[in-house]
Amino acid sequence: MSFVIHSISIESIKNRGEGMFDEKEVKVLIERYNAVENHKDRLVELIEEFCRDREKRYGQAVPQDNNQFGNTQFQELAGKANATKSVNEIKNFIRYQIGRGRGWRQDNFGEELLGQLGKVAELAGTDSELHIQLVRLYLGYLNRHVRYLREVAKDARGERR
Repeated sequence: MSFVIHSISIESIKNRGEGMFDEKEVKVLIERYNAVENHKDRLVELIEEFCRDREKRYGQAVPQDNNQFGNTQFQELAGKANATKSVNEIKNFIRYQIGRGRGWRQDNFGEELLGQLGKVAELAGTDSELHIQLVRLYLGYLNRHVRYLREVAKDARGERR
C-alpha cells in the first residue's frame, strides 16, 4: 500500500505543505489499494495467456534472448514504467523500441504488447491513477515471467547460466 500512499502524500505535501490526509483522501487511498489488490491475479492471468498464445502461434512467447533482445529490455521497460505517471509515455517508449527493432518487431511482439496494455486499461476503467499502477505491475510481472520462461527453456536445452 505504501507505493500508492507515497505518491499521494507527496502531492498533498506539495499542495498543502502539511501532508495530512482528510477522510475523503483516506477513503480514496483504501479504495485504490483494494482495486489494485483485486486485479493482481488477473494481471498475472493476462500475462500467462499472452505468453501461451504467442507460444502456440510463434513457437516462443517472447523474442529470443540474444545480444539485441535480452532480459535487460524487460527490466528497462519495467524501470521506465516505475519512473513515470504517464501510460502514454510508456506506450511511446515501446513504440520507440519497435522502431529500433532489436526483437520488438519479431513476431509482432511490440504491437501485441501494446494491445495487452489496452486490456490492462479495461481493468482500470476511467481511474488514471489505478491505470498507471496496474501497468507498472503488469510490466513488472511480465519481466518476471519472461525470466522464468527463458530459464526453463535453457534448462530444456541443457544450458546453464
